[in-house]
This record gives sequence, structure tokens and C-alpha cells, in this order.
Amino acid sequence: MLACAACPACLATLTQLLSLVGVSLALDEGLHHRLTAAALVTSVAVGGWRSWRSGRAGPLLFALAGSALVALGHALGELHAIECSGMAVLLAGGLSEHWRRASNGPFRTSS
Repeated sequence: MLACAACPACLATLTQLLSLVGVSLALDEGLHHRLTAAALVTSVAVGGWRSWRSGRAGPLLFALAGSALVALGHALGELHAIECSGMAVLLAGGLSEHWRRASNGPFRTSS
């Protein structure tokens, strides 16, 4: 999920929203790459922690796969389709973990 905080589309949207209230935000390419790396490392760390706590490999696998896709998209010259796929995998991992922990699950109804 944190990768979204450093993705180009999200930052562009955030910059536009902040400019509406008079706040300026300028990022150079180096800072963008450092923010992306920090977000991906954090996602993998949280996925590892959740896997350790739950005894399931799923959260770590989602985090590793999503982070690898985002990093690959950046390394291959800003291939946005691969980056967006990685963010979708990270989002799917977070949502699946949330739904797993929910008491009634995402699609069950109370009887």
C-alpha cells in the first residue's frame, strides 16, 4: 500500500491538490527513487511481520511479488503497466489480509 505514496500518478495528484491550498511540492528523480525504495522496503517488512504473526506465507509473498513488479517497472524505464500491476498486487495482498481478519469476511451476510 505504501508504494502508492511514491507512485508518479499519486504524487502528481497530491501535488495538484496541495497546490490548490498554496503548498508547493517538488521532487527530483533521485528523491522519487528513494521514496519508492523506502515504500517497497516497508511493504515487504510489513508483509514479513504479518506472515510471521499469522503463520502464513501469503502476506509476504504478496508483498514480495508486488514490490518486485513495481521495482521492475522502474528499472525498465518507467513501464507504468508493470508498476500498476505491482501496486494492484500490493493492494490485493492488503485487502486479502484485511478480509481474512474480518470476523464475517467480505461477502458473508448475517443470518
